Amino acid sequence: CPTIFTGHDLGCRFKILENKSNFTPNKEHFLNVVCSHLKSGEGPQNEKRRSEQMRAMLRALNKEDMASVILVDSNTSDLYRKDIVKTEGKDTVLVDNVIHEEGFQNIIPSKHNECFKMRHARGAQQNKFGNIMFDTIDKILIKPGFCSNHECVKPSWVKTLPNKYYEEVL
Repeated sequence: CPTIFTGHDLGCRFKILENKSNFTPNKEHFLNVVCSHLKSGEGPQNEKRRSEQMRAMLRALNKEDMASVILVDSNTSDLYRKDIVKTEGKDTVLVDNVIHEEGFQNIIPSKHNECFKMRHARGAQQNKFGNIMFDTIDKILIKPGFCSNHECVKPSWVKTLPNKYYEEVL
């Protein structure tokens, strides 16, 4: 979909050579894998723009009769959502609502998957220099109809913030 994938998104389609779970003879099965990075920025206008980008991408994928996995830096989070709903009301268009409306599900839990960092002082986003971040903005989206049984497993080598510090940092 050339109107969506404009430099920040990459989509690939993989042919599944052996499908043991739902095998239909002589039918080819494919998997779409999409990597995306939505525009950053706080506030309702930036969230609206991200929601429009997300909706266009998910609608394009919904036209395909195949499983899709979307790996996305959504640049939106629970903290953004709470602030936007507080100022704009509950009818505001939010990325998470769009994901749900289009029939997809984020399989990454928000809690204990936060990125904890301070922004470096280089690059084009000077307004972010020195910002401290503790939030979950990355998402892995699937269509539950194509993947009805999944489990989120954290590799043992991934470092996480100990529970005793979690609330204090948040």
